[in-house]
Amino acid sequence: MIEHREPYFYLERTHVFGESSDTFAIALTTDGELVVCNHRGIEMRAHLYWEGETLVCDSLLVREGERATNVVRYGFADKGQTFIAEEQFRSGEHNHENKWVFDRRLQILS
Repeated sequence: MIEHREPYFYLERTHVFGESSDTFAIALTTDGELVVCNHRGIEMRAHLYWEGETLVCDSLLVREGERATNVVRYGFADKGQTFIAEEQFRSGEHNHENKWVFDRRLQILS
């Protein structure tokens, strides 16, 4: 789930792998302010900022002295009806890129 009301940004995600799952949540602001949090032994230093019309979440992750970077770029296509998140993860052990494409669903809060 992503909730975004400028400048507030909240992300909650659950990864499911086999019989296990892992849920993580973080609140950021789009002004680039650094947020530091810990999740399951991983220290995460993240900041969120605008790069044109793209919202970028740039993170440094450290576990037991090992460092990794994770950059996710959020944007829209199809006149705002398609939400796209493109991730680039880099570490000494793993390097991968993911692209998630979602139909946009607006929720009106009263």
